[in-house]
Order: sequence, then structure tokens, then C-alpha cells
Amino acid sequence: MPMNRAQVNKLYDYTKFHIGLYAALMTALMTVLGMGQKTVPPEAVCYLKITLACFTVAGVFGGILGSSISLHQEDLVTGEGKVGVGPWKILSAEWCAHLEHWAFWIGIMVSVGGFLRLQQFST
Repeated sequence: MPMNRAQVNKLYDYTKFHIGLYAALMTALMTVLGMGQKTVPPEAVCYLKITLACFTVAGVFGGILGSSISLHQEDLVTGEGKVGVGPWKILSAEWCAHLEHWAFWIGIMVSVGGFLRLQQFST
């Protein structure tokens, strides 16, 4: 579906915000995981690692989307553009954004679900 320039610019700003959010959350997760057993119960490490992997996937899709917008803005305005890495442009911008969001929210659900499960068993 074609987008006008204002929509493409908003998508670019939105994507930059998300990339920064993912970077901050991944940094926080790596810091917590690096603190070891004094801070993180060993049972929670698996959940945090899965969350970190999901946030990494979300960041990759965000980066693909952001770089494609900056390099191929005109193609996205006309609705003919695909996004991807190098010559492998196989996704629409819409699908890339969907995959980015799915990866992020799966990561959130894994982390929250894991801590709720640990809380349930500790009481």
C-alpha cells in the first residue's frame, strides 16, 4: 500500500524510537544477567535469555526497517518498495513492522510470565 511522505517520516521516527528502546532494554537485561546469582535467581535466567533473544530479533527487524526507509524512501512512498538486507528485499515495510512488534511482545510475555511463574512457586 502506498504511503505519503509524512507517513514515511513518521514511520522512520517511530522506528528510531523503537530501536533505541530495544537497545536500552537489551543493555539492562545484559547488565542484570551479568550480575549473576546474587541478583537473578538461577530459575529466571532462561526467561531473561529468551527475552533478550526476542528483543534482539525485534531490533534486527527495526534496523532493517529503519535502514530501508532511509535508503529507499521513494519506493515506500509509491508502495513498490520492499525491505530487507542487501539484495534480499523480500518483506513489505508493514510485515517487517509486524514481525518487529511480535518479537518484542513475545519477549515481554516470556519475561513477565516467567517471573509470575517463579513468584507462584516461591510462595
